Amino acid sequence: MQTDLATLTKLVRETTDKSPIAKKVTKVELEPDQDRDGTDYLRVIIRLKDGDAADDAELEKLLEAIERTVAEKDERYPSVRFLDAA
Repeated sequence: MQTDLATLTKLVRETTDKSPIAKKVTKVELEPDQDRDGTDYLRVIIRLKDGDAADDAELEKLLEAIERTVAEKDERYPSVRFLDAA
């Protein structure tokens, strides 16, 4: 099953809003993609105000929460990246 991107983006944003680093998240982006074997996945980009200020353990917890959230609604694997402001 594949869920539309607007719904998934909303769910991922709600997940980030519940995390300890919620105030550091400036934007949540999702885009569908395919790997070299043609398998569909979701590219999830979490933009942060200051990447250095986010604790690795907090980022890992958020990553796991996003993976669980997406897995409940969509069959595609979420490849999550955290990007800090340039």
